[in-house]
Amino acid sequence: MTTTQLPMGVGIRSFLGAPSVAPSADALRRDGVKAAFLGIPYEGANMYRYGQSGGPSAVREATGQFFSYHYDYDVDLLEAYNLADCGDVATVPADVAASHVRMKETTLELLEAGVLPLIQGGDHSIPLGTIRALSEHTPGRVGLIQFDCHLDSSDEAFGSRQTGSSHLRRTAELPNVDPRNIVHIGSRGLWNPKEQADYCADAGINVYRMRDVRRLGIAQVVKEAIELASDGTDAVALDVDLDALDCPHAPGVCSPEPGGLTSGQLFEAIDLVGQSGVVKLAQVVELAPIWDPSGLGARMACYVFFTLLGANAVNLNGAGAHA
Repeated sequence: MTTTQLPMGVGIRSFLGAPSVAPSADALRRDGVKAAFLGIPYEGANMYRYGQSGGPSAVREATGQFFSYHYDYDVDLLEAYNLADCGDVATVPADVAASHVRMKETTLELLEAGVLPLIQGGDHSIPLGTIRALSEHTPGRVGLIQFDCHLDSSDEAFGSRQTGSSHLRRTAELPNVDPRNIVHIGSRGLWNPKEQADYCADAGINVYRMRDVRRLGIAQVVKEAIELASDGTDAVALDVDLDALDCPHAPGVCSPEPGGLTSGQLFEAIDLVGQSGVVKLAQVVELAPIWDPSGLGARMACYVFFTLLGANAVNLNGAGAHA
């Protein structure tokens, strides 16, 4: 498989100009893919304003503005990972449960090929498919590092247990997930009900509110998060809801709230997580480009993936990245 990059703005849009490869374990193994972009343009379990279905296409469009060489890490991402674009999951608009099954089945194909999935949502219900896939694929325990403004740990919302406000609780209930290996970073404000905070405390989920980040510093928080999420686990998922960022840094999200992370803080965090080498699945959710004509949020999502790949390249045989 060739990874020759076209001039910026030329050609059919794919993630960073990567070749299109079917989301099939056989096809991905055949082409030697180490990381692959997968879109999940689904917003059928969203709890507030809509527009997240446009996330994957906006990210692909935004990557057309970048080269594949990451200056900060001295590594070409296309070459180091033999990067591929696996297209979008064919979800079922009127069936939330069936959509999550399709997300799980497609993500499993990537995991079974030994590929690092780079998943762009979509609303924040997609962990009910993607992290469940990681759970089923992993023989041992699974951990989670999540950046989010909201705890999203309700037992049900409006009669449904499969929504963007309950995914953290559903993850904690997976058979090989110990809540003590779940770390949530960035919660704040007036949209985190007391019952959700109480559940996280009672279950043993590690919560770092934004006031904790300000007090301890992002580097200390993330170093502790890596230790907690990787303690006794065989795989860690990275989950980034863009509303973890302060409003000016990502205005186009489902539920924007003031007082969040700066882009610099988020990228410092992703850098540390990437260097640790523990992440086996990464996803970004809640990008709603319809609310952000500037395209800033899409670029933020791109840089989450770029930073993770650049930092993680030190863990690839022969990649030779520089911190």
